[in-house]
Amino acid sequence: MSTSFRPSALDSAGLVLQVRNTSSKSLSCAMMATNRTDGQVCRHSFSLGPNSLIELGIIETGWSFKSGESVEIAVEGHRSLGFKVP
Repeated sequence: MSTSFRPSALDSAGLVLQVRNTSSKSLSCAMMATNRTDGQVCRHSFSLGPNSLIELGIIETGWSFKSGESVEIAVEGHRSLGFKVP
């Protein structure tokens, strides 16, 4: 799995999380984003097909990612992936 961000077309101050499944198996995932400034948390579950990409932003989750936020993606049967929004 790999992750990246792109600018949001709907929120000029926000970002969209791109999650790519680099394996040949489907993945069942749960994402949690935390804004440490105001304490808000966003949770979103999704499935990711083999060798596919999903974008998570304000349309999909109601959340617009901001610099400095913490993100964790839990994948069933694998270790969690944790990172900060750039």
